[in-house]
Amino acid sequence: MRRRIAAAVTGAMALSVLGAPAARADLSSPAVITGGSVNSGRDLVLGPDSRTTFEVSFTARDDSGISADHAEVNLLGPNGHRLQADPVSRPVCAPVSSTTSTCRFTVTVDTGSARIDNSWAGTWRLWALAVPNDWNPATGEGLVTRSGFASVRIKRKSTLTMDAAPEPVAAGRPLAILGALRFADWGNGGYTGSAGHPVRVVFASPSSPLYRYVKDLETGANGWVLATVLPDEDDSWWLAYNGTESTSWVYSADDYVDVR
Repeated sequence: MRRRIAAAVTGAMALSVLGAPAARADLSSPAVITGGSVNSGRDLVLGPDSRTTFEVSFTARDDSGISADHAEVNLLGPNGHRLQADPVSRPVCAPVSSTTSTCRFTVTVDTGSARIDNSWAGTWRLWALAVPNDWNPATGEGLVTRSGFASVRIKRKSTLTMDAAPEPVAAGRPLAILGALRFADWGNGGYTGSAGHPVRVVFASPSSPLYRYVKDLETGANGWVLATVLPDEDDSWWLAYNGTESTSWVYSADDYVDVR
């Protein structure tokens, strides 16, 4: 029976990836996948040589009920990459009513694996298959698939350093702010920087609970940034990076500058 389902899953997934409708019986009340979740909707931020396991789940409904052991899940990622899921336990799907079940899986990502590089960073979308109790194992009729109804962003971890000089500085004299933005390199290990990424200079005065952005910068070679400001009172300075679909946001540690 598992072989027949596996064959049906392979065909259904191929059709889903190609954008064609998955084959299923022409039933008056066909099975439906009603919703899903990947890592409870939270981003995953991974450094080099990081390994993490997270939960994926979906809910399905059919008048006959949902088979307890025959659901399948994959995550479809950028650049054609795919992550397969393993059941949290057996049975895979637990009934919440006579017609509806929730199916739970785990997915493991290891950025130290030889097959994972920076092209794996980005948005991953959930593909799921549910099997109703009244499906036809001879033809695969009754199986239901759904794609793209939940997602997770798996991001390269970002680091941002900053140093302000000279310290102390005379009021109205130039203060140089030097920093470096780096991203986890999943292919080669460690962290690497590159040009063209937006970074902002952030300022906060001890006399105010608010902070403000004072300059927009862009990283140069190897992720370096340099700015000059003219402080007129004691203050703290940061650099800030807002992140992207594939890289995490990050603030540098603050640097308090004594202005004399």
